[in-house]
Amino acid sequence: MVGLFVVLSGLVSSAALSNGFVGYLQTMVSVPDWIASPIVVLALGALAAWGIAESVIVAAVVTVVEVGALVVLLGIGFDHLAAAPANIADFVPPLEAVPLVVVLSGGVLACITSLVVLTIFAAINLALLAVKRRDPRPEGVTVYPAILPVCGFLASLGIILFEVFRIAGI
Repeated sequence: MVGLFVVLSGLVSSAALSNGFVGYLQTMVSVPDWIASPIVVLALGALAAWGIAESVIVAAVVTVVEVGALVVLLGIGFDHLAAAPANIADFVPPLEAVPLVVVLSGGVLACITSLVVLTIFAAINLALLAVKRRDPRPEGVTVYPAILPVCGFLASLGIILFEVFRIAGI
């Protein structure tokens, strides 16, 4: 059951990543969603099928490119840093532009999402504890103390209970 939840969370993450990338791609190139999304999913699937080491290398290269772009942007914007406090009003939207209901519903959605993620994390830690008790243990596999998943489960459970009691006003 836990494995199914892990797979489902990976599917949701992949779909969100694909939709986000297609959204950014459409700001630069006019391409329909139904063409771009499968291409992104197939490209990432091919990268995963290629191998773990190759995926890590590609991720490292992308990270270096991102950090390099951030350094260049910081270098370009460093000269304009002194004028930033005078222009702060340009970056704050008026209250009428952001309906309060949307902001509050986003907070509720974030709270529910975090509780679901913590519940899944707690279930995964319980599954890890069950795996740790399995005999015989495979050779060549690093075995961590059983207290680690117990601590992860108890921490997750504590945060979940705290949030539920806070929401209920108890």
